[in-house]
Amino acid sequence: MSKGLIGKVSELISLKLPFFLLRKAGEKQVLLLAQDNQELYHKPHENLPSAIMQPFDPGQPPVYIHGHQQLFFDWDFSEIGDTYDSLQQYHDPLVAQTYQQLVAQAVEDLQKGKMKKVVLSRKQNIPTALSMEELLNALLNTYPKAQCYCFYHPVEDVWMGATPETLMTVQGTTVQTMSLAGTAIYKEGVEQVWGEKEKEEQQLVTDDIVERLERHGVQDIQVDGPFTSRAGNLIHLKSMIVGRADLETIMQIPAALHPTPAVCGLPREEAFHYIQQHESYGRSYYTGYLGVMDPTQEKADFYVNLRCLRWRPGMAEVFVGGGITARSVPQHEYDETLNKLGTMVKILQ
Repeated sequence: MSKGLIGKVSELISLKLPFFLLRKAGEKQVLLLAQDNQELYHKPHENLPSAIMQPFDPGQPPVYIHGHQQLFFDWDFSEIGDTYDSLQQYHDPLVAQTYQQLVAQAVEDLQKGKMKKVVLSRKQNIPTALSMEELLNALLNTYPKAQCYCFYHPVEDVWMGATPETLMTVQGTTVQTMSLAGTAIYKEGVEQVWGEKEKEEQQLVTDDIVERLERHGVQDIQVDGPFTSRAGNLIHLKSMIVGRADLETIMQIPAALHPTPAVCGLPREEAFHYIQQHESYGRSYYTGYLGVMDPTQEKADFYVNLRCLRWRPGMAEVFVGGGITARSVPQHEYDETLNKLGTMVKILQ
């Protein structure tokens, strides 16, 4: 544990000062941006680095943390690992029935041709006696190969997660993004054979992203993949997408890509309205996006907010979901959400 980082986080919480921290996949350095006031900003700072938390609903404004303080910490983690106790203790028959009915209805609608894909999610409340600092420590130790973040604002709830999905990275005039779809349990030494449902879902996501990049002026687009990518105890189908554009154009792209087919569906507008009508809760920041932009260095990193939880004293709300197509099997889709639940359950145990 880095006492310096955890100590600073505790200090900011006691002072009720907003902050955002991020550790990129495979790195030890943790970036902490903190404000020197309690303002709720909806625009980035013109000269200082800023962090962004964008809700799933693109009609809701993002929250920015202005980097009045920009601190770096080296995290000397002792990796906990990706295994966890049986998830059957978190299986709730009523929750399972409700989610499977939701999926079954969606499959019926998809087979009628109303949409090609829709992403349906659920949340599960899990009691926890752990403090925010203890959860953060467990998160950073458990998932060194994911983008780990923590967001705090006194007028918002605490959010943290370990997301495997990059929305977009920017360096100068180069923009890079990815398409991620399909989920399976990682098995040591076993090569994953993907089915037609997963391949179709992944290609739909890739095609939509490429089309939107082209529409927004990105040139020289190249696609590498799809290939199997591991994220904790799960594996996914992933393709990397790279292009080039001027800086003004690039900074408009995250909003253009969001919500991606990987978290919403296709066609995007129809899928979004379907989610709003049929999911029984508001997603808030889950399946929105987060990241850090630095105008002084002409670089930015944005990530899709997956594998996350919202923490309140004594309780963690864990969010999970999956892409539904006309080929989906309701029982399999519920099982997938249970597997995904394990990512955050691991740090709560």
